[in-house]
Formats: sequence, C-alpha cells, structure tokens
Amino acid sequence: MRLAPSVKNAMMESFNIYQDVATQSIDKQFEALIITPLSKIKTPSHPILIILDALDECNSLPDDVFNFVNLIDKHSRSLPSNLKVLLTSNHNSSLLRTLESKGWPILNIDSDHNTQRDLARFIHHGCQEIREHFGLRNEWPSSEDVMQLVEMSRGGFQWAQTAMIYVSLGPPVQLLQHMLQHSNVWSGLDNLYHQILSRAFESVREDATRRALLTRVLGYLATAPYPISHEVIVDLDSSVSNIVVDAAQLEDMHRALKDGIPGIASLLLIPASSAEPIQLRHPSIRSFLVRKHLGLQQSFWVSLPVFHQQLAERCLVTLQTRLQRNTCDVIDPSNTRFEIQDIAKKRISETLRYACRAWPIHLMESVQLPNYDKDGAACIQLATFASFSTEKLLAWLEVMGILGAMSEARLMVQVITSSALEKANANQSQQSGIESESFLE
Repeated sequence: MRLAPSVKNAMMESFNIYQDVATQSIDKQFEALIITPLSKIKTPSHPILIILDALDECNSLPDDVFNFVNLIDKHSRSLPSNLKVLLTSNHNSSLLRTLESKGWPILNIDSDHNTQRDLARFIHHGCQEIREHFGLRNEWPSSEDVMQLVEMSRGGFQWAQTAMIYVSLGPPVQLLQHMLQHSNVWSGLDNLYHQILSRAFESVREDATRRALLTRVLGYLATAPYPISHEVIVDLDSSVSNIVVDAAQLEDMHRALKDGIPGIASLLLIPASSAEPIQLRHPSIRSFLVRKHLGLQQSFWVSLPVFHQQLAERCLVTLQTRLQRNTCDVIDPSNTRFEIQDIAKKRISETLRYACRAWPIHLMESVQLPNYDKDGAACIQLATFASFSTEKLLAWLEVMGILGAMSEARLMVQVITSSALEKANANQSQQSGIESESFLE
C-alpha cells in the first residue's frame, strides 16, 4: 500500500493520539481513523481510495459492517471531494440492499462480459506458468479447455486461482484432464473445495496418523483467532497429551503435511519452516470447512465449539504449567515494555503468546456446545480456569502488558465475568472475575 506523505502523516498523528482505538466503538474508530486525519489535509493533491473487500465474509460482525456503511453515508459530504470508497461483496449479501437504498452505484461483475475475458486471461496465464515449469507442449491446454474452465469457475476468480494452484501441484495433464472430464463435480467453488478435500482425506484413509494430523490442522486453522504455526499446534497438543515431540519428529510431521497429502497445498499456505504460521489461502475455505453441506461427505467438517473447547483446554493448561511471575526477570520495574522486548522474545515462546491472547476467545466460544454444563470435559475445563484465575491471573496480566495487549486483557476479563462463565458456573467464576477487575482498576 502506498500513501501520499500528507495522508500518511495525518494517519500516524491520529494513531498516536488515539492509541486505544482498537477497543472503541465503530463510530469512534471511524472518527479517529478517517474523519480526523482526512480533515487535517488542507489541499489534498492525490486521489484517495478506501477499499473494503469481501464485506460479506464479516459474518461475526454484521452490525459493524452496516454501521460502517451508514457512517460513510452520514459523513460523505464532509469528506474530501477526491475520496472514493470501493466496497466489494457477493451478490447474495444483504448488504447490497442497504447500498441500493442509499442510491450508491452498484456493479455486478458476474454479469459483466469483461469478467469472462479476464478469467480466460487469468487461466491462460496460469496454465502458461505450469507449462513452462513442467516443460509441456505449447498447445497445452487447448483454447476449448480454457473456455471450459472459465465456465466451471462460474465467474469466480477464487475458483480459478485455486484450480490453477491445484493443477500446478502435478501431475498437471492428468489432473486437468480429470477435472474437465468430471466438470459437473468440479464446477463452482464449493464443489472444488469438496473435491480437493475429499481426495486429500482419501489419500490418508489407511494412515491414521496423517489423517489425524490433517483433521487437527484444518480444525485449528478454522478456529484460531490468531496466526498459528505447526510448532505451536504440536506444543499445545503436548500440554494435554504429555507426549514430547522432538525437533526431528516435528520436521517429519511438517514435511508429511506439506508434501505428503495430495492437493492440500492448494488450500493451505504451508511454509518451509514449522515455526512459521500455516494459513488458509482464502477466507472462503474457512467458511466451507465450518458449514455443513447436505448430501456431501462430512469427514472434513469443522465443529467450531468442539475445537474451541479443545484449544481452550490446551491454552489454559499451557498457562497453568508455564506462566510465572516476572517472566522476563525484570530487575528495574521502571523499564517500559519496549525496553525489554529482546528479553521477551527469548522468554515468552510463541505458544505462550498464543495461549495468553487466545484462551478467553476459545473459552467463550466453547460454551456454545450443547449440554456444556453437563459435559465432564467442561467441568474439568472450568476447574482449570478456576485454578488459573487463582494462581496465574497476575502473571497472565503481566505478559499481556509486555505484549502491549492490556486493553485486550481488560475487555476479555469483563466479557468473561459478565456472560458465558457466569451461566456455566457462576459461583466458580464470579470471585476470580471480581478480583481481576479490581486489579485492572
């Protein structure tokens, strides 16, 4: 992203003034990050474009999306005349009705003839790269094959992108031929994801270890609120299994995921190092994994409450066993968190960082499980939380302060004590919640 100096300076000044903006309401954030900095630009000489992509994928914050759109409309006359806002969403989104009611211009690119032409160019370019990499003949694929792929994409560039990556994993000629011959089950994004995942799980059907690895990684990636690496996944699992995985075993597991499961790399960005985060290539993959599909194989379906419960348990056990007071051995209490970052990098592992930030989210979401109160595992989890609240709360707050996440910690404490855990075990959580909120005051 490139910013004109005047815009960049105004934005940075606003960030410095409103340092707690992440915890504020959407209207306060809009004022702090858009209205205030842009109002300081006297004579803007550059066009300013704000792009908000895939608003239909903000399923967890639908009200904020609509509020944001209404704020743009409300303040549009006070914004610089050279500012434009581009919003993108799928054509089924209820957001479109809001936009239509405001008279904003709407373009449906699915019905635009240029989209088909652009898709053909995109697929042709992707095939050219595959052809050069594998040394295939110049005639592959035929123009008819390319146009059939365009039809199979149903106007979706994400389908075309995923299909090209999948074919590039090889053997490309056989994979493309199979897709074209069975176009009815490969057409459209959901069908494409289903075929890739089905073939991946079929390839590990006789290998219980790799099958469990694939299931766990997909579940954790769909559930984790923050980036998570294979190393952290294995470390969290070891907290409850008491199985120690050494560096060589971890690398073997990572290699098995990266190179040993056909096609999965078209859906996952798997780095060379197990210490780097694994990522889903696109948010729509997560949406597919967590949504039940009638009439389709469900072996890859991710039950979010179940995985949240697993991760909540692993995070709490990790904190219970590894957190300690004065984690960074700070001698001078006047030192700021910026002055001890080098020490913090060594003393606070990536697993501990993830557990500190993510456990409240996993714990809150896990209580959505049916019969949570009657679940034996839930009782153990709540007991672990009670123990953590009594013994490790101050150490957790200390680490969150070092990580620069105290506002986040305060918000999490307030939310937990006021809702989910009060319902699940009011007597057990109420006292620890009161103590933590008093400390934060």
